[in-house]
Amino acid sequence: MSFALEIENVHKTFGGFRAVDGVSFTVRRGEFLSLLGPSGCGKTTLLRMIAGFERPTSGEIRIAGSRVNERPPYARPIGMVFQNLALFPHISVGENVAYGLRVRSVDKAEIVRRVDEALQLVGLQGFESRKIHELSGGQKQRVALARAIVIRPEVLLLDEPLSALDLKLRRQMQQELKQIQRRIGTTFIFVTHDQEEALAMSDRIAVMNNGKVEQLGEPQAIYASPMTPFVARFVGDTNFFEGSVASAFDGGLQVSIPELCREARLRTPYSLSAGERVGISVRPEHVSIAHETAGATALPGLVTECSYVGANTRYVVTLKEAPTIGELIVLTPNTQVGTQQFETGQDVYVGWSDDSMALVPLA
Repeated sequence: MSFALEIENVHKTFGGFRAVDGVSFTVRRGEFLSLLGPSGCGKTTLLRMIAGFERPTSGEIRIAGSRVNERPPYARPIGMVFQNLALFPHISVGENVAYGLRVRSVDKAEIVRRVDEALQLVGLQGFESRKIHELSGGQKQRVALARAIVIRPEVLLLDEPLSALDLKLRRQMQQELKQIQRRIGTTFIFVTHDQEEALAMSDRIAVMNNGKVEQLGEPQAIYASPMTPFVARFVGDTNFFEGSVASAFDGGLQVSIPELCREARLRTPYSLSAGERVGISVRPEHVSIAHETAGATALPGLVTECSYVGANTRYVVTLKEAPTIGELIVLTPNTQVGTQQFETGQDVYVGWSDDSMALVPLA
C-alpha cells in the first residue's frame, strides 16, 4: 500500500521540553485523519513539522514516499489552511486563490481554469472579484480552502480552521469540508481540540497527549473502546472506575470493582492476569435512571444537577453507597413520548449492563 504520509519515530524538543515524543503512524492516500488533543499536547507542533515550519529533532517524515525533513515548506507537496486563514485583504478572492499557482509559474490560461474550478468546488463561483472584507466568515473559510486545494497538494493540512465560527456555521462547514474531501480525494490532516468535530469528520483519529499518540483508530473505536484512561476521559464524557482482574474466561475477563461492590464479565481482547489493575469506562448514555430500583445491580443515588441540553438531558447523580466514586453522569434522550423527567434533589436508582462497560488497561 502506498501512503500519503509516513511519520516514523519523530521527536521535537525545545530546550529541555519534549513537544513531540516518539510519534509514529501512516496515513493512507485519500484519508481524513484528525489530530485530536488538548492545548499543548503536541498536535500543532507535529503539523508544523509536516508542513516544514519546524524541523524534527529526530525521526523521519515522508510525503508520497519521499523524505522531506530538510525541505522548506514551498518545496513540499502540501497545502495548508491556517487557523487565522491568512488571506490577503488587499487583493480579490480570485487573486487570493490564484496566488499559489502564480508563484509556481503556472500558465495564465491554466490559472483561470483552475481558479474557476476551485471556486465552483467550494460554492463560490462568481465571487472572483469580491474583496475579502466583503465576505462572511463561512465564505472566508471557503476561499482559504480553495486557495489550498487549487495547487493540487498530495496532503492538505488544516490547523483548527473552524475554531472562530459560531456553532451552526461550524457544523455546516464540517459537512462541507468532508464532502469536498471525498470529491477531490486529497489526503486531509486536520488538527482540532474539539472531540465532537473529530468524531463527525474523520476516517481515523490520532488522540495526542503529552507529545505522544495515545490511540489511533476509527471514531467508533476511539469512543467505544478507549485504550487509555486519558482517551476515555478526553473523548466525550465518561464514568470511570478502577478494578482488578478476578479471573479470565474465553473471550473476556471477570473484573472486580470494589467501589461498586460488584463483579462484571467483560468481553475484551486484552489478556491480563488475575490481580492486575484495570479501568472501567461507562458512557453516560448507557446509564439508566429510574425512580425505583430495576434490579440487584441498580445503585441508589441523589440527583444533584439537571441540565437541559436540547436533544438530551444531562443529570449528575451522587451515589449513596459508593462515596469514593462521588458523582455519576447520566445522559437521557428528550423524546416526546415516554420521557421520564427527574429533578434536583430527587432520589433515584441508576444502573447499566456489563456489555456497556469498556475495559481500559492501566499501566
